[in-house]
Amino acid sequence: TGQLKTFSRKSTGVLEPVDLKVALDNTLQLLSPQLQQEECTLERNEPDTPLVIQADLVRIEQICVNIIRNALDAMADSSLKRIRIDLTRTKTDVIMQITDTGPGMNEETLSLLFDPFFTTKDPGQGVGLGLSVTYGIVRDFGGSIKAYNTETAGACFEVRLPLLKGKTP
Repeated sequence: TGQLKTFSRKSTGVLEPVDLKVALDNTLQLLSPQLQQEECTLERNEPDTPLVIQADLVRIEQICVNIIRNALDAMADSSLKRIRIDLTRTKTDVIMQITDTGPGMNEETLSLLFDPFFTTKDPGQGVGLGLSVTYGIVRDFGGSIKAYNTETAGACFEVRLPLLKGKTP
């Protein structure tokens, strides 16, 4: 019930220092049963140091949930289900890349991905708002998001958010 309480809380709307690694920990704790049920392997690569951004923890978790859930959906028919999450930083940004082993996306899908109500799912399976909301949250925090197909297989969502220097959560 502790996990459910954590994720049922409402966003405060207040921006504060947030370690992206903590937000990702919370997200993966919530999605762990679904990852296991889908027999999806998770790889996570990140630095030992905190990756602090100015954000709202609940909304950052929402970004992570939306992208990871979409990756799971994309791999529904894949024989190999693997999600790789890479967290890195530059002098100015924190970069989160979430890559799946699904079939990837065609050019039309890539161009419409963040539009409200666009979905590739069957009727009743999704309304097409998750990535549109994700896009809005990322922009609210001064960041950017893009999606592209990888050279091997699958898709990658890359989120860039401004690094908050000199602060810890």
